[in-house]
Amino acid sequence: MMSKLTVCVSSSEKYFELGYLPLGMQAIGSLVAAVLCLAYGAYCVVNGGTHQQGKGWASREESPKGFIFAMAIYFILGISSLIYFIYLNFIR
Repeated sequence: MMSKLTVCVSSSEKYFELGYLPLGMQAIGSLVAAVLCLAYGAYCVVNGGTHQQGKGWASREESPKGFIFAMAIYFILGISSLIYFIYLNFIR
């Protein structure tokens, strides 16, 4: 969604246009979600564990299937959100 930004410079209603802004609220949310999911996934990989419901922090040795499942979810959500952001801003 493209939106035009118009800014009032003085009280005599002189306006100037900065052109079209490529980012809508939907696109910004998608970018934030992508960055957060990918950053948390990287944090979990570096520290060797993830948070699990009812257990708290569980290392990859304690729960290997849960760790792999959580990492797959984080990275799939992050990459799909990033692809959606690129689609909204550069392809569409």
